[in-house]
Amino acid sequence: MAHIENVIELHQKDLKAGYTGAFMFGLLEKKHKDCGKELIWQWFFPAKMLTFVPDSKELRRYHLHESHVQREIKEAVGKAKILKRASAHTFRHSFATHLLRYPYYCRVNC
Repeated sequence: MAHIENVIELHQKDLKAGYTGAFMFGLLEKKHKDCGKELIWQWFFPAKMLTFVPDSKELRRYHLHESHVQREIKEAVGKAKILKRASAHTFRHSFATHLLRYPYYCRVNC
């Protein structure tokens, strides 16, 4: 829960700083104006800095680069003294296996 609370706090600070919103894909932002400012569209692992977009003169936020998440997972696995190789991909498969054990809907490409 602490991580989500930090993301919410960061989002509030961003809005006060004139944040335009998260980068949205396709025509989503044109269809739903200002949806990029809504909390539900914010990245779970946000980048540390806002990005200035020169063409539109907007402040946007990307997601944290995958290498940062991978480095943190590697460090946590080391601290936990787990003797097996573990990565973000391991978590993906563990989650998919969990979904298959219980009567939850899971797409083929989980």
